[in-house]
Amino acid sequence: MESKLILEEHVEYCDCVICTLCGMNPQMHIEAIFSKMLFYRYSSRIFRMFSERILKLSQETSLDVIAICSALQKEATDKAIEERKYPLEALDRFLLAAIRWLRRVSEEEKPEIIQDVIKESLKICLTDPIHFRWQWLTIRQLARTPLKIPKLEWLRLHVKARLRSPFKSIVINLASELNMNEAIYLYSFSCIVICYTTTIKTLHFCRTLCSPRPCPTMNTEKYTPTAKTNYNTVNNVINNYVDTEMEEARKDFDSFSHLFYREWRFQICSYLGQVCAFQYKADWIESGWSAAYYFNEAMFISTRQLARMISKKSEESQNFHFENIKKFKKAVQCLPPDLTVVQLFLDSRRILWLIKLYSGQPPLVVPVAFLPQDDVLLKRFVTLLAENDASGNLSKTCTDPKEYWQIRRKLDKKLKILVSEVQAEWFGIFSVLLLPSVSVNDARISVISELVSSGLSRSFASALVENLDLSTTNWRQLVQRFSSLENFDETVATHIADHRNHWLSKFGKQPFVRDFSGSYVLFCVSPELASFPFELLPVIESHKRVCRISSFHMFEKLLSLSEKIPKTVNGMNSFYVLDPGGDLTDTQKRLSKELEKYTCWKGTIGAAPKPEELRNSLETSDLFFYMGHGSGGRYFGRSTVLRSNIRAVSLLMGCSSVRITYEGEGFDGRGAIYDYVIAKCPCVVGCLWMVTDGEIDRVLLALLDFCFSGIRKADGDKIKPNSSYRLLIDGIAYARTACKLKYMTGGAVVAYGLPIVTCLSEDMMEMKQQSKTTQLFNKDITLLPKSRELLATQPIERGNLY
Repeated sequence: MESKLILEEHVEYCDCVICTLCGMNPQMHIEAIFSKMLFYRYSSRIFRMFSERILKLSQETSLDVIAICSALQKEATDKAIEERKYPLEALDRFLLAAIRWLRRVSEEEKPEIIQDVIKESLKICLTDPIHFRWQWLTIRQLARTPLKIPKLEWLRLHVKARLRSPFKSIVINLASELNMNEAIYLYSFSCIVICYTTTIKTLHFCRTLCSPRPCPTMNTEKYTPTAKTNYNTVNNVINNYVDTEMEEARKDFDSFSHLFYREWRFQICSYLGQVCAFQYKADWIESGWSAAYYFNEAMFISTRQLARMISKKSEESQNFHFENIKKFKKAVQCLPPDLTVVQLFLDSRRILWLIKLYSGQPPLVVPVAFLPQDDVLLKRFVTLLAENDASGNLSKTCTDPKEYWQIRRKLDKKLKILVSEVQAEWFGIFSVLLLPSVSVNDARISVISELVSSGLSRSFASALVENLDLSTTNWRQLVQRFSSLENFDETVATHIADHRNHWLSKFGKQPFVRDFSGSYVLFCVSPELASFPFELLPVIESHKRVCRISSFHMFEKLLSLSEKIPKTVNGMNSFYVLDPGGDLTDTQKRLSKELEKYTCWKGTIGAAPKPEELRNSLETSDLFFYMGHGSGGRYFGRSTVLRSNIRAVSLLMGCSSVRITYEGEGFDGRGAIYDYVIAKCPCVVGCLWMVTDGEIDRVLLALLDFCFSGIRKADGDKIKPNSSYRLLIDGIAYARTACKLKYMTGGAVVAYGLPIVTCLSEDMMEMKQQSKTTQLFNKDITLLPKSRELLATQPIERGNLY
């Protein structure tokens, strides 16, 4: 979105305070121009201005050194002047500006200009290879030839995208030593620095940078319709391509995969993931596994780095990255058979990838859509959330409840329509891949083997067999798309599609009917898309057991701490915090009476607990309920959560309590959910956006009724614990039906973490030892009507915002 603000332009001899200070302090002048470049999104015009200002530093610093030496009555040697020529802070700023400019520069920019920027940037990096290591790696990656994306109809790559011109030879000539291991590389690089420091000349930044031009059409290459048997001709061309830049990129990552440099890691892992996913051939590419590995290493980089820093201060230091594909494969194969991880990753070229991880088969990696910055559905969703915020504030001024609810229901209907359009436009037939995978039987194995023998990859073959219960039309469409990705011609695709009836007649329909009753889907979504309620997609309506995870690396650590899935917690060991700010009086009245019935629970009402008390509760309780504004961080501080070793399943029933605020490409965004994930919280339930107190109270009361009614004290009765079990995610799905707005309120509530089951009796430990725990949750559960009775008798106000 273009900025509507315009910065005030200063005349050449402006005497304002800012210009005066900039004239006296060169570094401040550099920071001012850099800020201006940020505002104008790294335009070429401002980048040229910035480069010219850097050039002047050599003259200014030389005069400063001479003046200082004169004052000290010392000789200003050439060495002293050379060492102070360009301050380190200024070079840091230039390299950052160069990286951001190279990422956004148009392909129509003059090649010699881009060449000069890359060349001079790499020279700067050579002056201090340790300090400038992340800049060097990033510029090396940005200088590589952008991968040619096959022209797949559903990706709609006719939309314009930012690309650059390649200058691979520059990087190869100046820095080929990176292909060695890190230790040898750093030693060799030090030798290069010694040579360069005596010969580096004045920076020759180009003074003729052009103003921004319209971005070009995305570079695409249409697959030649050819069968697999005739693929060798194509391979000869592709292999030459792979053996140079792609091989170097792989070696770069192998050498420095332990470094979490966000700018570099996101770019290179997106690039390598695309190489592996688009069927390029090389000895190191393993179908399905390689692409999934690299895409996973590109996700949630900052969060993993923070978790690693915190873990180093504890007794158990963890890396939070997979050192190689073998270890990644082991982690996937260790997933419980009732869990399917579905990752939605938006890469550096804004291709949305669906990555499906299941223990019984290779990863399925599919490009489902191309989402430009100005994607219509994304913009509509952002606008809808803004309208939701505005409508929530109407409760303070709108005196007519009917008018208020009419506005809210209109937004609810808008979201319902938008969710359906997202499934149709972004996913299409690929939406069926969002459903969980299941174990294979003999009939499935036979069909998969037949498909693999025909040349189809095992992951695609498994997905096709898994969806044989689709209609003939839909299954053929799925075959066509997989065939396009495999570079099959029409005859091969038709041959596969025609065999469907043969398999169904041979084995019958029953072996291909899927049973999702004991399966769970775990969504892992890129930060830019994390606020969208994928749990409400129509295809998911038939399967409501859906959780989220923030990172597969973090989830692997969390999974190792749980003996069984779903994880069992004792509902009687709970702690709550109700309205710590004391300004949600209606919520206090509604919920305090209900909480009093849970006499075995402990908590505070109308006041915030002390940080030590909260930390102790998080580490010793099985469940933690927060009912107030946001996620509660304003009352007990972020560090209280972040530095804890959380045992309690946490329900944060406040506005945007688990929302991830997007901050730009490659960034993880901001959100309290990361603090709970790093603190090893088994599961966090919260809201993706603004909700009103009355509506979210409905959800909470229904959830309490579903999961904890067995330990609630009825009027005049004692608590009679029973051995009933309730799945928390089943409770969330049930609670969505209790509020007036299924989408705007119910859709906001999601769960991050492990599937959780609540046990309401003291025999929990005995029940946990049973080997087939999941069988307890496959039976139909008779829901208690208490919550609906309670909601019907208690007036629900539309007042304050959580």
